[in-house]
Amino acid sequence: LSWVPACTSPEKQVEPTTFKLSFVPSSSQCNSKAGWSIELRKAQLSLRAVRFQAGAQASASRKSKRAWYAMWSPFRQAWAHPGHFQEGEVKAELLYNNKLDLIASNEVELGTLQAYTGLYQTASISLGLEKTLILEGTATKGQESVPFQGTISIDTEEVAGLPFVHDVTTQHAHLLMKIDIPTTFSLIDFSTFQKTDGQMFTPDPASNNILKKAVVSSAIYTFQWRQK
Repeated sequence: LSWVPACTSPEKQVEPTTFKLSFVPSSSQCNSKAGWSIELRKAQLSLRAVRFQAGAQASASRKSKRAWYAMWSPFRQAWAHPGHFQEGEVKAELLYNNKLDLIASNEVELGTLQAYTGLYQTASISLGLEKTLILEGTATKGQESVPFQGTISIDTEEVAGLPFVHDVTTQHAHLLMKIDIPTTFSLIDFSTFQKTDGQMFTPDPASNNILKKAVVSSAIYTFQWRQK
């Protein structure tokens, strides 16, 4: 008998590279499934860092994705949460440490990442020290108008396991990130907001919890390479 050596394919050589990361703002106007027209005047999220990893993302169960929604929402819609995150090698990182204007009038360049080529599988967002989402605007439905403002405190520092499956090469130059904040209002009924002093309203506990959970949902974060 003679032994036949196993066939092995040579691994791709890993090279250092760089690419830009820019934020594409959401629209300041949207309509909810409950019939509300929403116009945002302010939407800010405290952001500390964006990281891209080689680690894999396990599938979250349907139950874990929707458990928070079943408790709080009267509507038949929910966002998928990132699955159990298997932490892997960080291959690219950008430190920001600032409030991100989610409805800015123009694209925001966040910076240039020092990175490595190869297969990426997940991304993660680190929230700033304040861990807050600041919202201000007006919602209208028929003759009803609800001017609102609120500071939503987020319970977690890390939104991990965001899908980012790309074989990054030195040809990848500019990555775009989107955070779809108007979508978070799909489950909100503004008629339940609580009136404060004057004419302003703030989110009631159930709405506050929906917005808080939406910020850590994978459904509102997307990444896309800019076409040359």
